[in-house]
Amino acid sequence: SAALSVDTATRQLSATYTFPLFSAGSTGGGSSTWSLGLSAGISLGVGNGDRLAAEARQADLERETVRLESLLRTTELGIRSRYQQWLKAVDAIEQARRTEERTREARTIVEAKVELGQASEPDRLLAVAAVERAGWSLARAYVMAEEARLAAAESAGYLAELVGLGR
Repeated sequence: SAALSVDTATRQLSATYTFPLFSAGSTGGGSSTWSLGLSAGISLGVGNGDRLAAEARQADLERETVRLESLLRTTELGIRSRYQQWLKAVDAIEQARRTEERTREARTIVEAKVELGQASEPDRLLAVAAVERAGWSLARAYVMAEEARLAAAESAGYLAELVGLGR
């Protein structure tokens, strides 16, 4: 005889095969028959495959969770870094404004000294050139601040809305 059974609690499949080794008794007239046999069974771990697959999926999920957390942290740090660069660029604008203001004042003083004969024409030209350099530095500071602002917006993911493309 053969039997096949499934244990739903452990999700295992078991197979059994029994064969007689010795039989005694008559088969007719109401008497009983005695049999001596050997039974062999084997359990197949059907549930193990599901368990291993579930463990593999869990490991994949944990790995992807760690990867996502790493990407989020990297993005957050990138945004923070770009924002700090923008703040530094805004501060550079203020410094360039003060420098330009001081060079303009210095040029005014040098021009007054030239009129009084206390400074030469080359001194006046140097003062004018310093004012021009300060103006260029201020313009460059504005450009760098705008680049930093756009880089911060890009890393935060709202550059398109900022420049009007997201409408």
